[in-house]
Amino acid sequence: MSDNFDANDELALHGERFVLEALERAESALPPSAPLEAYDEDAGEADGPLPGVVDPASWQGSVAPFRRFIIDGWLVRGSAGLLSGQEGVGKSLLVQQLLTCVALGHDFLGLQVEQVPTIYITCEDSMEELWRRQESINKALAITMAQLGGKMLLVSLHGELGNELCTFDDRGRIAPSPRFRQIEAACRDFGAGLVALDNAAHLFTGNENARHDVASFLGLLERLSLNIDGSALLLAHPNKQHAQGAKEGNEYSGSTGWSAHVRNRLFLDWANEDEQGTPLDGDGRVLRKSKANYGKRGEEIVFRWHEWAFRTIDEVEPSTAAQIEATAQATGENEVFLACLEKATKERRNVSASAAAANYAPRVFEKMPTAKGMKAEALERALQRLMHLGEIRGGERVFQYPNRTWATGIARV
Repeated sequence: MSDNFDANDELALHGERFVLEALERAESALPPSAPLEAYDEDAGEADGPLPGVVDPASWQGSVAPFRRFIIDGWLVRGSAGLLSGQEGVGKSLLVQQLLTCVALGHDFLGLQVEQVPTIYITCEDSMEELWRRQESINKALAITMAQLGGKMLLVSLHGELGNELCTFDDRGRIAPSPRFRQIEAACRDFGAGLVALDNAAHLFTGNENARHDVASFLGLLERLSLNIDGSALLLAHPNKQHAQGAKEGNEYSGSTGWSAHVRNRLFLDWANEDEQGTPLDGDGRVLRKSKANYGKRGEEIVFRWHEWAFRTIDEVEPSTAAQIEATAQATGENEVFLACLEKATKERRNVSASAAAANYAPRVFEKMPTAKGMKAEALERALQRLMHLGEIRGGERVFQYPNRTWATGIARV
């Protein structure tokens, strides 16, 4: 293209709309982290030096300050964090319990914490639900409501409008919202060192797949963390593929910016067994350190849901733990037996509940891949249990032979 090709030629070739859009794109935009004042149309040239500049020579002879954590290796002060987990796994309960522990300096599921005032802000739960949840947490920690006085605040924005923390204009520039200003002021007035924000779906109005929007929003939470000399912990849901079994790379929904722009990313998931391989049934949870700029990635803690709070494996009474484990084992045996029964029936193989029969179900099922190595003794326990519960019955018609006579055996009721 000739060097003499200019806007007039563009106008003749593409039309007025094309030129106007090109000029708009060419305008310089303010950085996403600029304060509201910077967007004032009447604002002139920058009237001060560039912030955040230092000459390393000024550090000569001094020692760098220690990095400070709220939970060593898990939550660093002065940085925002992200906690995600599937719906129903207990993120809100976990975070309210975390903030309770931090407010009192109480160990959190075996992890030591630094005591700082805390604020839990939820857009999803009513104050009544927070109250009920706090009672269960207090019982688990053996504390009283009075002990939390002046150390922890609970905030319910459930049903309130305008909970977004920022807005984006048509040029992609971010502006902190009135709600953000209220939260920042509340944290400052209370002296909060840890604030939890539940959750991203209510607080973020940008495009979760746009790196710019995500980076700007998390930059706002980073600024909040710096201003309170603490940490803002954001709760979020994972990609829906995670619940469907595709866990790798799906611990958060949207752009990779959700992971790239936080210093700590934690993930709460279900745990089928503890570190010794003991079944945990549906009560097991695992908190995983999926990203840690200032700690070891991949560390995790396994714990239980018990009586509406979370407890370490050791905190649950031995008798209760044994009962839970026995229930989990029985449930597992039952599920394997029923899966084998379904497979055998589809393959037109009838099985018997009589130990004297050649097609005695536990002996037949033990040899099937569907049993996943479960022995006949365990399958026999499942047989007796399911018969007692009335879920299966022997002597039932299960399929017809070509001559139209019926094969009988065990069938689900």
